[in-house]
Amino acid sequence: MIYRLLADFVVALHVLWVTFVIIGFLIILMGWWRGWRIIGSFWLRTIHMAGIVIVVSLEWSGRNCPLTDLEKWLRAHHDPALTYLGGFIPHYGERLIYIDVPMIWIAVPTTLLTIAIILLYFLVPPRRPSRLTKRRRP
Repeated sequence: MIYRLLADFVVALHVLWVTFVIIGFLIILMGWWRGWRIIGSFWLRTIHMAGIVIVVSLEWSGRNCPLTDLEKWLRAHHDPALTYLGGFIPHYGERLIYIDVPMIWIAVPTTLLTIAIILLYFLVPPRRPSRLTKRRRP
């Protein structure tokens, strides 16, 4: 029972992560256009960019996200019949839109999103954290 609950928690965490990456990109674009201060957050932007770079690296290397592997491991310990092959997005995405999704359909848009996020990071750079920009007095 605990393994199933933990696996469900990992799925929820995974959905939040995917949402953060996609919605975060849209918020950065809108914030750039509207002049929102939040998009200047160094840590938010750096975690966002690093996260998508890791995701696209895993996609093209053919490896699963560690959250996918953790979920599968937890489900296998609860009931081996509940595990699935492949990655998180194709598995749950297929369930949502009722089609078989080839991995390339995930990898190419993810790569394009990554390129856009990296370009935005440098075209609209975040503010440096104040503790990194302040000089220490001797």
